[in-house]
Amino acid sequence: MEGYWLTHFETAESRGDGISILHDGELLGGDLEHLWSGSYEEDGTHVSARIRIVPVVAWPEEELIAREPPIILSLAGQFTDDFARLGGNAEHKKDLHFDITLRKCREALAAKSHPEATAETTVPQGANR
Repeated sequence: MEGYWLTHFETAESRGDGISILHDGELLGGDLEHLWSGSYEEDGTHVSARIRIVPVVAWPEEELIAREPPIILSLAGQFTDDFARLGGNAEHKKDLHFDITLRKCREALAAKSHPEATAETTVPQGANR
């Protein structure tokens, strides 16, 4: 599951989209109003994750401030090379259910399929002027 994933989440009250980066069992990501981090484990096509979501607000001084207490999610689901679906609940509030869909970013898939596309790109003369 390693790579960059477009992340869509839904609850009964809200939904949103962001980006997640998965690498070596660790997960990092965010959207315009949340930061998330955690860990994941793969077992065949099954995946489980424990994620800490922090609702944030950005101030003009580029400082991030937590708006509310973090939410800890326990999730489980299935995945393929380019798609994953997980569901689970907030640990502190069992009636708060999350459905999360992940889609592998196309650029990452293209780079995997065509390694020459990631080679250093040369800038045409005069383009920097």
